Amino acid sequence: MDRTISGMNRSVHGIACAGIALVVAMTMASSARAQGAVTPSGDGTEVSPYQITELGNLVWMGDNVGSSSGKYYTVQNDINASATAGWNSGAGFAPIGTNTPFMGIFNGNSNKISNLNIYRPGQDGVGLFASVGGSGLVKNLGLSGVSVTGRNSAGGLAGMIYGGTVNECYVTGSVAGTDSVGGLAGWIYGGTVSKCYATASVTGNNTVGGLAGGIESGSTVSGCYATGLVTGNSTVGGLVGSCNDWNSTVSGCYAAGQVTGSGPIGGLVGYLGGGSVSFSYWDTNTTGQATSAGGGFGKTTTQMKQQATFVGWNFTTVWRITENVTYPLLRLSFSRPTGLPWMNLLLGQ
Repeated sequence: MDRTISGMNRSVHGIACAGIALVVAMTMASSARAQGAVTPSGDGTEVSPYQITELGNLVWMGDNVGSSSGKYYTVQNDINASATAGWNSGAGFAPIGTNTPFMGIFNGNSNKISNLNIYRPGQDGVGLFASVGGSGLVKNLGLSGVSVTGRNSAGGLAGMIYGGTVNECYVTGSVAGTDSVGGLAGWIYGGTVSKCYATASVTGNNTVGGLAGGIESGSTVSGCYATGLVTGNSTVGGLVGSCNDWNSTVSGCYAAGQVTGSGPIGGLVGYLGGGSVSFSYWDTNTTGQATSAGGGFGKTTTQMKQQATFVGWNFTTVWRITENVTYPLLRLSFSRPTGLPWMNLLLGQ
């Protein structure tokens, strides 16, 4: 009898262990896969936009990006994307618009997506959006604490802005890649970026910028700033790594993050192969750079915290400043993130 009971105990124990092992294996397998797509409510019209409330809705957007033209999307709440760190065997979130550019109207609605993880060092066009196309618009969105790694054209918000528009967005965290790497966007081709900022640290090899790696083909960057550490080899700038044609413009912008690289290198713009830089500034103390390609004005940290320095800037509806305390800050439609990057900006570090 005792031997029978003992055998039964061993059998029960074995079954329990096998069950635990199965649960662990299923959990690990689940974490290695991306979350499934979740269809959002709404029909994508301006009156009834798709309601983006969770990560699964963003996955759905990626799966259906081919039909995004003319569609409206509105973020309804903050979204914590921490889970993406374990998706796709460590590759993280799959960028929206990898094979077909996003062509819709994406309204962040003054909400933020936090802790987005993407690790795809062998892939071009990496960011929340791989590419924002001609009719694409992304606005009023914050990306907080991103960790984005790609190859060429890597940015926190978009790998490429290909004729699209980005307005009133920000990125904090870190972005890394090889060529054309920026805190907000890796490459802007015929696109428009206005009233945006990036405090993300940016690391790359060639064409690296605090806000955008490179701009060309009539691109416009206006009313923007970057304050993150920018590290590269060649063509490195505090705001833009390269401005590469006669029709592109940088206006009303500034940079204040440390910039390191071999050259060409600049406090604001690393290389200017055409285009123009106007009414723009960089902090010579914090960037560590005395010069910048194509113009702009290098100022000390003290001068960068004085409104009188910024000639032609609109401090009524676009910018605000606390005299002798902060750099100019954008009057965005949503509150800025808290934490170390924001405190560093206040202190001019």
